[in-house]
Amino acid sequence: MNLATLLITVASGAAAAWGYARPARSGPLAAIVAVWWLGAAWLAGAFVRTDLGVAAVAGSSSADAPLHLRLAAIWAAPSGSLWVWCTLVATGVAVVAHRSTFVWARRSAAGCSALLTATCLLGANPFATPSPIPRRGAGLSPVLEHGLMTVHPPLLYAAQAATIAAAVAAAIAIGRDGGDTLDRPAGTRRAWAIPLAALAAATILGAWWAHDEAGWGGWWAWDPVENTALTPMACLVAAGHARTGRAALRWIAAAATAVLLTHVGDGTSRIRIGAGGIMLPNHAPLQVAEQFGTLASLYPGRIDLGLGRAPGTDQAATRALRRYYQGADEF
Repeated sequence: MNLATLLITVASGAAAAWGYARPARSGPLAAIVAVWWLGAAWLAGAFVRTDLGVAAVAGSSSADAPLHLRLAAIWAAPSGSLWVWCTLVATGVAVVAHRSTFVWARRSAAGCSALLTATCLLGANPFATPSPIPRRGAGLSPVLEHGLMTVHPPLLYAAQAATIAAAVAAAIAIGRDGGDTLDRPAGTRRAWAIPLAALAAATILGAWWAHDEAGWGGWWAWDPVENTALTPMACLVAAGHARTGRAALRWIAAAATAVLLTHVGDGTSRIRIGAGGIMLPNHAPLQVAEQFGTLASLYPGRIDLGLGRAPGTDQAATRALRRYYQGADEF
């Protein structure tokens, strides 16, 4: 464990413990957010300097790259990308918890921060030191040397974080009064409009990028990060068309969940539903077969399932997902 990892671990743990022990105070939540952004700033400095003593920098950047691509390499590196995403999520959840008077909401924000920190540092530590330290960085892959690399991924991460924050806010509102006393146009429009607009903008930019690199419009369908924008968009659009505040808040809360097919299946009778691309290196095949076999029994003739073999991540993130490849995983 190097010094940066040790300092982040101690600071994050202390802030989370303070937040759990003193939920009525605003200082702990501010400290939690500060630790995350200090870590992000430290990473940004390492990428700008092309500090090859940092494994994330050595694997994704090089001194020959222009400044904007050296900064963009932060989210090109899987471990750096995870840290940026967790920073935005932890910030959004802390802001929502700060506006709530519920003790459980503030303690949950502290627990969320601790869990995200453990995931980053134990599963894909962006502050780790490579061994041996290379003399030259690997640099970005050609497909990532695009101008939208500096805008599209952080916008998509910010949109996902805003969606999660809106879901947390909706859950708090439902717990407070069930959403019945909220006026839908005034009470929920801001909750879903901002993340929906950000998700739509990120998707459009991704389609532009895909057109430039692959020669066709759409989105990077093989990329699980890109696909995560689609289901929340559908839920947020549904929230905008809900007739009551209660229904709108439930759709917003549902936007943060992984499985929504049962809700769609219950509310429809003819359309086909399913998943466009589940990457089996990231999901146990038996579990996928069990889930979609059950869905096929509940909604016969309407379930589609697309499978892929691309991991979409590195070995460190794979270990964080607790995926260990066996012969049964191959297809």
